[in-house]
Parts: sequence; C-alpha cells; structure tokens
Amino acid sequence: MVKFIGSVDFPGICLKYYVFGNYRDGYGIRIWKESGECTNQYVSRNLLQVLNLACQLQRCSVFPANLCEILDDLRCSCLMNSVDKTD
Repeated sequence: MVKFIGSVDFPGICLKYYVFGNYRDGYGIRIWKESGECTNQYVSRNLLQVLNLACQLQRCSVFPANLCEILDDLRCSCLMNSVDKTD
C-alpha cells in the first residue's frame, strides 16, 4: 500500500508525503522532493499513528534530509516519557 498524504509547495520546491507498507511488515513515511531527493523511514505497525504523524510532518513542511533526525527525536522522547511514568 502507498497512500498519498499531500504536498507542500514553496517557490521552486515541491514536497510530497506518502505512507507506505502493510499490516505484516509495518508502515513508514516517504518524503519526496521534486528534485529527486527521497527518503523512506519505517515508523510503526500502527497505521493510524503513522498517518497522523505523516500529516503532522506535512503541516510542518519537513524535508527528506530531516526525516531521520525527527523520527529519532520522537523515539527518544517516547522512551523518556515511558521512563518518567515508571518512576
């Protein structure tokens, strides 16, 4: 499955956002830049969570080069929140 989420247009730049994957393997986010730059990152087995995140990334106009860093920050933040809740 590949689902187009939306696009963001800047002067001379077009970014397109997709969710891809399947139930068995999980789902990821793809950001494609008109110049041909593209990145794919696995996110989760929860499709709703991935769709919501992809929409948020589109609203914030995240570029392909930044997707990996943002996902790492989100994972770290989730880990820290789960540690805080167990204390």
